[in-house]
Parts: sequence; structure tokens; C-alpha cells
Amino acid sequence: MSYTPKTNWQYDEVLSEKDMNRIEGGIGASQEQLDAHLADRNNPHGVTADQIGAETPSGAQAKVDAHANATTTAHMASAIALDDAGNNFTATDLEGAMVELFGSVSNGKSLVATAITGKGGTVAGTAPYSFQQLTDGVNSIKTGYAPGENIPLTALGSKVLMDKRFDIPGLHHVRMMNEDRIHTINGTNLYSVDQNGNLLWSNAYVSSDVVDFDVDAVTGDTWVANSPNSIKHFTNTGVLQTGYYMSSVTAIRAHNSIQYWGGTDGFIRKTGPTPSNAIWSFNDASQPIRSVDIDAQESVYYSFNNTAAGNVKKRDKNGALIWSSEAISSPLVHVNRPTGNVYLQTTNKNLVRLNSATGVTMWIKPINDAVLVGSDNTGNVFVHSPTAGLSKYDPNGNLVWTEPNLRIPHNVAKRTVFGDNIYLFNGANNTVQLMRLRQSLVVS
Repeated sequence: MSYTPKTNWQYDEVLSEKDMNRIEGGIGASQEQLDAHLADRNNPHGVTADQIGAETPSGAQAKVDAHANATTTAHMASAIALDDAGNNFTATDLEGAMVELFGSVSNGKSLVATAITGKGGTVAGTAPYSFQQLTDGVNSIKTGYAPGENIPLTALGSKVLMDKRFDIPGLHHVRMMNEDRIHTINGTNLYSVDQNGNLLWSNAYVSSDVVDFDVDAVTGDTWVANSPNSIKHFTNTGVLQTGYYMSSVTAIRAHNSIQYWGGTDGFIRKTGPTPSNAIWSFNDASQPIRSVDIDAQESVYYSFNNTAAGNVKKRDKNGALIWSSEAISSPLVHVNRPTGNVYLQTTNKNLVRLNSATGVTMWIKPINDAVLVGSDNTGNVFVHSPTAGLSKYDPNGNLVWTEPNLRIPHNVAKRTVFGDNIYLFNGANNTVQLMRLRQSLVVS
């Protein structure tokens, strides 16, 4: 029964037992209601967030995030002054000091990498090098050589060493079967000499209009292309086998009794065992073929005198077109057979490397008045300038060294690389001399 207060008390009225019980009952009921109210945690008064200005959880999080961001951006590294008691930086703020430190470390890594390669070591990867790559590079530097090992001349502070120099006949064209068989042409004469310049044989039945020739490294036979329409075949002892009437010959390579040659008519041909026996031929453009070369898998690379229809192409040994590159201007193509690297010398005075699998340009280096000499067993490539001398580039296009003392006028110089040795043929002063330049020495 709910409590009903008595509101008509009289001043002279006597408090009865019933009144006391009613009052006590009211107090007890109020206590029960108070206890129940205190135990109710579910907003018993129905107060809303808007009534008291309270924030929702998502709204509170957004305000906290905004505050955190404002605090972070309020303290940028560029706004933090640098207490540089040791005067180690020119910057006066933390960000500037970090930039200086990064640049210093990066430059230091490059210097260390250059020092490693200068001592004959190798550094894997590309700049910026990691400290582990530099550590491995330092460990790759040889500190001693066993008998029979090669010492790179760069490890001795040199670039190349001329260990042979002698007169040879012929100059206009030079090819090498190996380091003991050097073939040269001068006028109508074909010569074969050994590595000491001793004449092995000669033949006077070469036409005076030779445009290219090659020595088959397997058979030792020589194939001479005469302008405009013949190929002559000489045995490895210099005997003229026969001449073949072939129209428009401009460039030729030979390997294992197979000939790869191109002409002014734009045809690339594979023939063998004689040029009259066609294996396949393709006409990619009605433009003269400028150069031809082959790799170890007998794929053929050839270039045109202009940009028509792609000026460098690759076909496999069966004649299938692998790729066509149109980015290079009238190049001479050179293939490094041990590595498969493809290099070009362009008419706009650049040295270029192509990806042999795709034909994509990997790098381009300006070489001014230099010409391509050849490449060694590991794919390093050499160029020669009559003003700057001989220069060596690694397969990544980095200049390794330049030897300015090897300056020979181009009109009297022929150049080639065989194995790791470089050969310069100097025809100045009415004499023809061969210089053999070694990149390493053998420990005895």
C-alpha cells in the first residue's frame, strides 16, 4: 500500500500509534525506492546526449585522431633546431642534417665500390649498394695469387701491358681465327701470320674491292666478300677453292662451314657448305645490310643502313625472327659470343647495348670519335679514339678505364679483341705493326 501523507495536523493533536506506523511505513517505502534507483545503471532518468552535450564514441575517436595528427605535424623535422656542438653539419635543422648524412653515406658507398673494383674485386647489384654488398666486394679482392693464376693488371695499378709488337703484312682488313692465326688483307693479297708475325701463307687472288671477310674458327677457312657480287673461299692453308657469284654482298660471317651474309638488296642469307647452297633467306627491307654477326647458338644479328623496317634484327638458326629494334641509327652490330651480349656502334656516335633476348636498349653511352674495338671473355667492351685513346666499359655501361697513350689515327688503325687480349694494328709511317695488349699476367 502506497504511503499517503497526513496534511491536516492540528497543533493540539496527539500523535497516535497509527500515525507512527504510517510514518515508519512511508520511510521504509522511500528507502526501497531509493535503493532500487541506486541499483539502476540504465539511465533511469532518460537523460539524452544532446541534453548534457556528451560525445558519441566515433566522434570522440575522430577528435582524438585530429589532435594526434595536429601534434605530429606541429613538430616536423625541419622545424626542430639542431644542437650541433661538433660542427658536423652545415644544416641547422634535423631534416637538413639527415639529408646531409644520407648523401654522405651514399657518396661514401660509391667511393668504396669504385675502390673495390679498382683493386680487382667485384660488387654485386647496383648503386646504392648495401653494406653487405660492399663487405662481399672487399672480401672478393684477392690478396694473393697461386702459380698459374691470372693477375689483373688493374690490381697492379696498370690498365694494359703491351707484351708484343711486330711488323705484319696487310692492314685494310683484320680477322683472327685464334691468337696464333691472324689473317690480314692488303690490296689483292690475303695473308696468314702467327702470333710472332711469321708468315704462314699468302694468296694474291683477292680482289681489290674487299668489303668484308671472316675466318671460320672451326675449319680455319677464309671467306672473302668482294663488292659488289662475289664471295671467295680459301682453305686453312690459303688455297683458293673457288669464287661464287653472289649479288650485292656487303657483310659476311662464317662458322662451321656455314655462311651468314647480307647484301645491298636487303636480304639476309644462310648458306652452306658453300654460298651457292641456300639454307634460308629473308628480305626485311629494300635497304643495304651494313653488318652481320652470330652468337654461340648460331642466331644471326644484322643491321641496315637506315631505319627502314627496323634497323637491327635477330633470327634464330632456323631463320625465325626473334626481334626487331628500330631505336638505333644505322649501327654496326657486335655479339660477344661467350656471354651473348649484343653491342652496337651507331652513326650518331653512341655505344649501345641491347638485351639479346628482347632487343630492348639496355644503355647508351656517347663515345664521340671512338669506334668499337671488340669485347673480352666476360663481356667488357672496348672502344678506341684517335684523340682519347683506348677505353674499357663493363657490361653495365660503366667506364672502367681509359688509356690515353694508345692513340692511333683511325685511317691507319685496325682493332680487335681475342679472349682477354686487345690487338691494335697501326699502319702509320708506311709500316704495319701489331701491338698485343694484355689485361692480366700469369703467375709463374
